[in-house]
Amino acid sequence: MGPPIRSIYAWDVKGSINESPVVSQASIPSHFGESSNINPHVISRRTRYIGGLRLNLAPSSAVTGRGVNAWSVVVSVRIDSLSKAYGAFWALKEVKLYLEPGEWLALLGPNGAGKTTLLRLLAGLTHPTTGSIELFGHPLPYGNSPLRSRIGLLTSGNHLYENLTVSENLRFFVSLYCKNTTREEREHVLSEVGLHGKNAEYVSALSQGMRCRLGIAKWWLINPKLLLVDEPYGTLDALGVAILNQFLQSLCAGGGTVVLATHDIPRVLEHCSRAVILSHGRTVFDEARQDPWDSFHNTFKSLHASETTRGET
Repeated sequence: MGPPIRSIYAWDVKGSINESPVVSQASIPSHFGESSNINPHVISRRTRYIGGLRLNLAPSSAVTGRGVNAWSVVVSVRIDSLSKAYGAFWALKEVKLYLEPGEWLALLGPNGAGKTTLLRLLAGLTHPTTGSIELFGHPLPYGNSPLRSRIGLLTSGNHLYENLTVSENLRFFVSLYCKNTTREEREHVLSEVGLHGKNAEYVSALSQGMRCRLGIAKWWLINPKLLLVDEPYGTLDALGVAILNQFLQSLCAGGGTVVLATHDIPRVLEHCSRAVILSHGRTVFDEARQDPWDSFHNTFKSLHASETTRGET
């Protein structure tokens, strides 16, 4: 039997392993408790096989929003034989991945495994060398397209304007997505991320942790159908981590899909529904969450031992 998820170890920047703390339930505000709006239909997604074809059945928001238990055939992300080369170096090799609405994917692996490259490809920031990407049943566009407005990228860089107020940053950001928000909506989101009463403050006066929370608030207002997250936990305190996880859970509960790349394995395994491990650009593990998750632990240990041996030779 494998160790409990809370005792998993995370790769640090040198490729070694360090135990990482996990936020306790007591550190999460009361309004982030067990009563959070998690859609049971998203958690218990159905899979059917018809003539060898795998059909992923997820709730149709247009119908379930009226309280009717209906399902539609949907795949959020379809990646086939995806490879990316930078000169003679192959950052990704023949990656295949299929994601359903409501999935929270933990994208794991040591430094140089290809995690950030995969996120950049999914965001349309770079072209694949070979292979294809489909989002919501359509080829990923690389120019102006309404489809791109359904993709979000949350990174450690905040991409905020210091000479604008918190509210002005939010208004400008949502305007890029041709959306309008009311003052009440902005204040509600700021309250959710722990920035209540900060809407008139300039970003230059905010701490780094508050800026990270404001970055979360931007995407909370946009509510993308696919959110790509790259190493989000580094500058967040325990409450900030809880806020981020609550946002990602609510996004998945609404039928969105999250792909989160991180070295902080204990934190992400507390919440993800599936994990993929990359090593040297290739997929070495892809499995839905289990309890206990012996296969994950065994793969992780084997890969770490291999990386350690490689580093010593």
